[in-house]
Amino acid sequence: MARASGFIKERTDIFYDTLTQIVDENKLQASDIFNVDETALSTVQRPRKVLAQKGKHEVGSMTSAERGTLTTGIFCMSAAGVFVPPMLVFKGLRFKPEWKIGAPPGTTFDMTENGWSNAEVFLNWLKTFVSFIKPSKDKQCLIILDGHTSHTKNLEAIEYARDHGVILLSLPSHTSHRLQPLHVSFFGPLKTYFHKACEVYFRTHLTKITVSHISHLLNESYPKSAVVATAINGFRATGIWPINKDLFEDHDFAVHTNMPVVIRNDAVTRDQPNDDIRPSTSQIMKNGSDRPFMPETPCSSASVGTSRAKKIY
Repeated sequence: MARASGFIKERTDIFYDTLTQIVDENKLQASDIFNVDETALSTVQRPRKVLAQKGKHEVGSMTSAERGTLTTGIFCMSAAGVFVPPMLVFKGLRFKPEWKIGAPPGTTFDMTENGWSNAEVFLNWLKTFVSFIKPSKDKQCLIILDGHTSHTKNLEAIEYARDHGVILLSLPSHTSHRLQPLHVSFFGPLKTYFHKACEVYFRTHLTKITVSHISHLLNESYPKSAVVATAINGFRATGIWPINKDLFEDHDFAVHTNMPVVIRNDAVTRDQPNDDIRPSTSQIMKNGSDRPFMPETPCSSASVGTSRAKKIY
């Protein structure tokens, strides 16, 4: 429901207008535009469909019965088809060297108590990105990401990006399924290949898959999904590159101007228009103070409803 109601034309228009402004002002090309996002990698594979003889009611299939442990993968690709080496975020309190065995070349690693990404992890990833892509204030690049607080309210990461020639632009909320290239073209094939690798490993070794196998399994699936055509198609299908503001038809958007609101207790139905779609300035707090912290270099931001579309220089 949130995705259906969040994908509205006015919000996407603001995003595309901001994107166009950034690209034109900084003379960016496909090789300068990136998308980064996280996805979960589980040690329990998803059972696949099984072909069986017609009329057969019971078909056997092997799968792990374990609950599994969450590992987060952070992936990034450019509109020109370049993939930044992934980062794996493991769950734990003490990092184990065996977690690195068999990982794709260039993979970096981090660890949190719950296995999720956070502000510190994103900063560490950003430093890896800068060392790999080598942007500068004279040759800037753009990273498009979702509006998670670890991205948009991460003051240290924002300042680091600004100082190293990285522009951060966040998507409107609840639009990743339409506007995020990684979601549109990459994560689907990655998960398919990853679960297939899990299934093959489980059938071959007849033992449960643990966190120590994640790197090896990712190395089996990542090269098959991280191909140039996948990245280029993802950016094209979202209208990010080449920029295509008119990619989506009217029927693709949610009807928001007369959104029905039903008050069940009183059995009353009314329409509640959503007129406030103008950008507003987001405030970044420092050291717990209630005063907004303004960096020395101007930082402009646009917010649509609960979404953030930040442009940082």
